[in-house]
Amino acid sequence: MIGHSRRNTDVQNRVQVDASFATILPASTLVPLQCDECGHEQNYPMKTLRNLPHMMCHECNDERSFSEFELMVLEKALKGMGYYLSK
Repeated sequence: MIGHSRRNTDVQNRVQVDASFATILPASTLVPLQCDECGHEQNYPMKTLRNLPHMMCHECNDERSFSEFELMVLEKALKGMGYYLSK
């Protein structure tokens, strides 16, 4: 019985598992973004960022729009880490 158990453990140790998985995040997932002017961090829901909003810092009142390029980079980075966002 001990020999059989040891053999199973040896086989399991030699088997390589190459399984990838993804985590699906809801569109309401908060994404922290820092203000370009003062560095203050604010959270925005992904569904809001997908609308390319005009954003205003609550700390220094700096204003800017979230760009399509930033959205593409954000989604690509999340995908590269195994995260997918629901539409």
